[in-house]
Amino acid sequence: MVSKIEVSPELVRLTQQRANRFNLPYRKQVARCIAEQAILELDPEHNLLVENESSLAEVDALVRALKVNDIVVNGRHIDIAVLDNGEVLLSNALIGTPYLECGSLIVELDGANTGSIVGYIDSISWNATAKAAQNAETIGFAFSAKAGFDLAACLKHIQQNVPANVNKSMAKLPKAEDYLQFSRDRKNMPVEKQRAVVAAAVSSESVRKNIGHLSSFSVDQAPRVLRDSAVWEVRTLGVIEKIQSKFPDISAEKIEEAIRRVGEQHGGQPESELFKESLLKNLARQQLLAKVSPDVKAVINSFIDKLVAGKNKAEAIREFVKNQAAVDVARIIGEKRDALKHFAAASTDEIGFAFKQLALQPAYATHSASENTGVEAINEALQLYEAAGLIEGLMEIEL
Repeated sequence: MVSKIEVSPELVRLTQQRANRFNLPYRKQVARCIAEQAILELDPEHNLLVENESSLAEVDALVRALKVNDIVVNGRHIDIAVLDNGEVLLSNALIGTPYLECGSLIVELDGANTGSIVGYIDSISWNATAKAAQNAETIGFAFSAKAGFDLAACLKHIQQNVPANVNKSMAKLPKAEDYLQFSRDRKNMPVEKQRAVVAAAVSSESVRKNIGHLSSFSVDQAPRVLRDSAVWEVRTLGVIEKIQSKFPDISAEKIEEAIRRVGEQHGGQPESELFKESLLKNLARQQLLAKVSPDVKAVINSFIDKLVAGKNKAEAIREFVKNQAAVDVARIIGEKRDALKHFAAASTDEIGFAFKQLALQPAYATHSASENTGVEAINEALQLYEAAGLIEGLMEIEL
């Protein structure tokens, strides 16, 4: 039995106000509220997180242009469609885009503020229907409500079969003039170009923001904003390509997220020292925290700050590891090691080798074996030496 969801009077009023103010489709707005509430009422053990800040339905310009009406669940855009007289409608420009990769949940309304989710249309079915409809601007899909539709099972199937598509990087972004035409003269724009704009909006928060801003900008302002946005997208992709190989433990999505966050803080000039320093410090922390011991994690932020500020790595390490002999033992082990052993604990053979080397130096002629040089201190100093080498290499990257 499909349970009905009733939208609260307060939410209905807010939805009506938004629909009236921005000339948006009220029934689709209500259907979206019903879908969100239905998902939130599922068992928490399903681990479903609704995160609609990435939704295209939050961009009024896109809602007006293409009637987008998605929710984002665990990083996946899911279209919410309204069943009306046995038919579901969708703009052709959304077919074959990341917006529709997870298909559509179908909501049947019962009055102005009540309804239920009665089925699902996957992206393959939409593609087949659109192909049969050829060049129609709006695609109609004949659909019958499903008795006992299992929403939880449907969402589980989506999670298992469709990868998260929030903030994916695109190899090639639309041009600035494409965004402008989409916002001002979409009906004379080829469908494939419209789909490219939709794909860019799914992949990029800055694209969504700029499309939204266009509705309130005058004609002479719009080209400048679009041009700046296009330049920033190209710069972002360029930085990802330059540094991704240096951070094998961080996903491309996380790297892109860090770049955009630093851009918001320090401007869109990756070549500036402030931008570079902030970005690489941020990523170095993420990379190192996955590798070092708890003791080193506690000091890694301060250690990175000192190295980036220009402090000699040996001096910086001595500030955190007070045992002088341990620091020098770690230095010798680090110099002897290859990259495959980085961040591994020092072996007995490595420590023995280091002490033999130190015994050849007059400064250590009276220094006893490991009685005064704890293995823990050696490993802490060794991790800091290896972290320093990583950071020094990162700071040489040219953005």
